[in-house]
Amino acid sequence: MAGGGGGFSAIEPRPSYQQGVAGTSTYQGVGHLTPTTVQDVDGIDEPTAWTFNPTPALAHGHGTGRAVPDLSTDADPFSGFLFYEPSSVPAGFPALEGGWGGTSFVAPQLNGAVAVIDSYLGHRVGFLNPLIYPLATSAHSPFTPLQQRGAGNDNMFYTGVPGAPYNVATGLGTPDFSQGADDLKG
Repeated sequence: MAGGGGGFSAIEPRPSYQQGVAGTSTYQGVGHLTPTTVQDVDGIDEPTAWTFNPTPALAHGHGTGRAVPDLSTDADPFSGFLFYEPSSVPAGFPALEGGWGGTSFVAPQLNGAVAVIDSYLGHRVGFLNPLIYPLATSAHSPFTPLQQRGAGNDNMFYTGVPGAPYNVATGLGTPDFSQGADDLKG
């Protein structure tokens, strides 16, 4: 399985809520893959073949632009979600299948969590990003940073930056929605 995205936007500047947050302008990475063949795909040069290094050295650097993602949840199709589709039964497929995941499942999960938080608070929180970055850098962050460094914790390049609240592969980490709701209420 390849890995998640992450990185720095080439078109969107770093927003004010990311300014001064450790990890949003620097990165560490492990170069597993090195492109060997590049091909034009709809006007963009894309790698089409790579060499694989099973023991890559740790790389360090700086990025500009908006750092993405903002946080992480379980999008792994092998541990994430069951998909219920009763209309597939007449075609010979089971109504309930495992092996589903990705952004298409995580985005509704986050939307639902925010709806529950809105209900708990008694009002809409609106745009969360300016609220979650200060919470993540507080002494009692509602996020568990995923900062193990090295080839065992990466998205095929970016890896953890121990001690920083932000990781270019996993954002601020995994949220504790209950603690986050309490923090927003206080």
